Parts: sequence; C-alpha cells; structure tokens
Amino acid sequence: MLFELTYTVEDATGISDHDVEHFAAFNARFNAWPYWRELAQTVTNRMRIPTLLVPVLRLPATRVPLEPPGEESSDAGEGDASTNE
Repeated sequence: MLFELTYTVEDATGISDHDVEHFAAFNARFNAWPYWRELAQTVTNRMRIPTLLVPVLRLPATRVPLEPPGEESSDAGEGDASTNE
C-alpha cells in the first residue's frame, strides 16, 4: 500500500532543500500515520477478522541538526558555556 502526501507552499522563499528533507522525515510521517491506522482497522473489521490495531506512531529520539551542514549560525559561540573558560 502506498500513501502519497502532497503539500503546497505559496511562497518558498527561504525554504531550503534541507528544510524540505527535515519536514518529510518527521512531519509527513505524523500526518499520514492516522490514515494508515484507520484504514488497517476498518479493512480488518469489514473482513470480519480480528481487528488490526496499529499503535500510535512513536519515533525514537534523534538529534537532527537544525541547520544544514557547513552553515554556522551568526551568533555561534555567543552565550555557549562550553566556550567560556
């Protein structure tokens, strides 16, 4: 089974490829998961077989950089306790 999510943006100014990949990796899964859960439950119920209950989506904790590699924040190092001696 394939679910396709289509998003539109009126003004893509300031949206990088990294932003799109980050959105797709995390938000898109959360947006599609409830539809998959409902479909699985409805179809198995209509087939009169034990209902398949798909759990709530829980992603493992991950650390994803907020900025693309190679780009540094303009305030890098300011207020960072690890750089103060």
